Amino acid sequence: MSKVLWGALIGAAAAVAFYKLNERGAFDCVYDEANRFMDKTRQRARQALEYTQDEIEYLADRAREKAEYYEQIAREKANRVADAIEETGEKVAGKIRQKAGA
Repeated sequence: MSKVLWGALIGAAAAVAFYKLNERGAFDCVYDEANRFMDKTRQRARQALEYTQDEIEYLADRAREKAEYYEQIAREKANRVADAIEETGEKVAGKIRQKAGA
């Protein structure tokens, strides 16, 4: 029981001492430092967010450019294949006409 009373007495004394120091402004520097720290943290978080958004936009642009590039290549290859099929069809038709005429 005496330990509980001693603990309560020490706690009350610490609370009174803390209250008196706070009234004198002894903890104002702690408050100011905490505010400065939070301001810097907010600023860095905003900078990180802006950087991330810029990177996302850059990557999206690069993806669009690559998609357009590969789409163009696919279109060119499809045209070459279509031309080759057309030429082959004309050759086959010419051979059929030759055999039909002979």
